[in-house]
Amino acid sequence: MNILYNSPSNTEALDTLNIPGIANSVLLNNLKMLKMDENLVEVDCPDKYKYRPDSIAYQYYGDSNFFPLVLVANNLGSLLQFVPSNFGNKIKLIKSQVIKNLLKI
Repeated sequence: MNILYNSPSNTEALDTLNIPGIANSVLLNNLKMLKMDENLVEVDCPDKYKYRPDSIAYQYYGDSNFFPLVLVANNLGSLLQFVPSNFGNKIKLIKSQVIKNLLKI
């Protein structure tokens, strides 16, 4: 599968999503829609989550495997770029209902 990245920094995060599976295909095919402002919510994120988008994904979505979506929503391409204080301790997350609607769960 060839993926067109919207920025070089998203390469690693999107490659993480590029594994076989229905959920991954649906999410990859809808990345532009997922990142629209109306599909995002801004939340407080203390620095204890530095380098841990998986912990945020688990807390917000109930599954740490959604951590690439945390990175993509914040235009990050690596766990090492996930430093909440760099964003004023506010991060963007894709609304869980948007993901549920896409995955039809």
